[in-house]
Amino acid sequence: MKYRNVHIGSVMALVLSLLAAAFFTLGRAMFGALGWLIFLTIPAGVVIAVALVGLWFIPERIVKEHPDTGPHKAFGWRESWAFIAVTVFLFLAGIFMVDSGDTEESVKSVFTQFVGRWALELSAALFWLCVLGVIASYIAGVVVAVRGRKDAADGESSVSGPAD
Repeated sequence: MKYRNVHIGSVMALVLSLLAAAFFTLGRAMFGALGWLIFLTIPAGVVIAVALVGLWFIPERIVKEHPDTGPHKAFGWRESWAFIAVTVFLFLAGIFMVDSGDTEESVKSVFTQFVGRWALELSAALFWLCVLGVIASYIAGVVVAVRGRKDAADGESSVSGPAD
């Protein structure tokens, strides 16, 4: 389905990723795990959201069947999986992020709210693994999207090149 040369599926991917960035930034407040770390997660969430929008703008393909329709945003399966991985890792990072508050009661995460304080170190370790997952999947998404865009441009130039 298309709307103004943008596939709705790619728009939904962006919306879900931005919701995951919002949850990473502020969603922990819904579970009572809010503390001083909010002053770091708000700027980090804005940077992540801008980076996700940038990743969303990279893949642009031309429809081969109907060249007169113009360019449209279309994710290949590799870009889609990278976007899904970034979204999932961001959401999980928001769940496992431990707020290091100034009192013993304020040191908690969403995960420790559900399973108990004994899982504080586990929550911190899982948070850092999720952060590594966000970084790795974002880099993979950028590489795959840039490669796909370059391949599409090479294919288009070879099709529209001068005839001998």
